Amino acid sequence: MGEINIIGEITPDTLVNVLAQARAIPSDSKEITVNIDSPGGNEAVSDKIASFLDTLGRQITTVQTGIVASAAVKLFLKGSVRKANANFPFLIHNTHIDPKDISVNLDANNSQALSAMLQESRNGLASFYATATGNNIQAIIAVMDQDQPMNASQALALGFATEVTNEIPILAKLNMNKIQEIIDKIKANLAPVAPAPAPAPIVASYEVGKPAPDLKEGENQQPDGSVIVVEAGLVKEIKPKAEPMQAPSMAQFSALETSVTALAEQVGNLSGLLKAKVESEAKLEASLTEIKNQIKGKHEPKTKGINEPSKLSPADQYLQRK
Repeated sequence: MGEINIIGEITPDTLVNVLAQARAIPSDSKEITVNIDSPGGNEAVSDKIASFLDTLGRQITTVQTGIVASAAVKLFLKGSVRKANANFPFLIHNTHIDPKDISVNLDANNSQALSAMLQESRNGLASFYATATGNNIQAIIAVMDQDQPMNASQALALGFATEVTNEIPILAKLNMNKIQEIIDKIKANLAPVAPAPAPAPIVASYEVGKPAPDLKEGENQQPDGSVIVVEAGLVKEIKPKAEPMQAPSMAQFSALETSVTALAEQVGNLSGLLKAKVESEAKLEASLTEIKNQIKGKHEPKTKGINEPSKLSPADQYLQRK
């Protein structure tokens, strides 16, 4: 299957381009798809392209890939299958002449002649549309007089199209991407320019023990946040900028809470152990006291009988001493 693309305003260059594309189509291709995205243009060139398509002797399918209007409608009608696209407009209108193309001043006579010529051209175009679509010529003229875009469904109802598609063709996608690229560039150019960063503060150089005639006695706050302490005209101390305290993160808070909970558990355990130890020592002390009292009740003083006369014989006393 061969393919011909007709894109943009129809000019003599369009005819040359179509001829070149047609030569590239393989000779054994029985069908040719003509993709059309054109607002119209030169009517005479459009007629020549339409006649050339007839000479190809192939089945022609015309596909709307963008706007199809004015002189481009004639080319669209060359297809035996004509696919209008619901995403793009379709337009037929009366023949007109751009005022800048008129090289003479119009008066009553030539104005009437021009009007008659335009009327004849309109009727001829309407007749062509009516024949190609199988529609009533008066209905076609009424649509042409409105000079308003039709949608794909209306083009189908009037016979300009044989079917309607919703697909966005590749060529249209490429055009949309290009348009979006241009829009993005415009937005980038319109975007507010970020302010230039503030220049770093100029800080004089001071050394401990060196004179500082431009500073007052005591502490001198510097632009960089440091503090120069001056005493008797000499730099006594240079205090670096105090870094602001950073608030702890939620993770740090969570870790601290976990540590406090664990510490509380440890304190509770230690308290329990201490209480048990005190109770144990109290019980031990009570047991010792009870034992002491028992021993005291059974114990006889060693001094008992010391001054009593011995009942042993002198010999036994001697042996006992030995």
